[in-house]
Amino acid sequence: MKQKKLEEKSNKSYLLIVVAVIALVIVVFLVQQSLTGAAFWSNWLKKCTGDSDKDGICNEKDKCPYVSDANYQVDRDRDGIGDLCDNCPLRANKDQKDSDGDNVGNYCDMCSENGKDKDGDGVCDDKDNCPSIQNWNQKDSDKDGIGDSCDTANDKAAASPSPSATKSP
Repeated sequence: MKQKKLEEKSNKSYLLIVVAVIALVIVVFLVQQSLTGAAFWSNWLKKCTGDSDKDGICNEKDKCPYVSDANYQVDRDRDGIGDLCDNCPLRANKDQKDSDGDNVGNYCDMCSENGKDKDGDGVCDDKDNCPSIQNWNQKDSDKDGIGDSCDTANDKAAASPSPSATKSP
């Protein structure tokens, strides 16, 4: 009798372990679904015509089809382009037009209509005192119209007063 009760207890323990493992598998499945937006399973159940970035999301549904972003399908401006690929992630610009080629979309680029911003410092080249080197603050210590970032050492030295010029007689 004792032997039989011991076997029943052992069977119940075994059954409890099996139920716990099944519950754990279900929890892992549900967490995975919430993290990937069910992308993996929905693609597995239907044929995918392409997944360029191999993130488990079909190109047709992927908000950033050339950058792997299965866990980051955020599109804050709701233009259909994921933030990781959007050249203006806070303003809707579905066409992603970038007239000056600086990787900032025209809707976000102050220079798209006025000219170019080659150095990408946010100051249009026609107003930039150093258009080839980033200098967002446009600092020009010697006031010669050439930004400090582009000013040559000789020019800076020439603009500085000599020690004898500052002494009074």
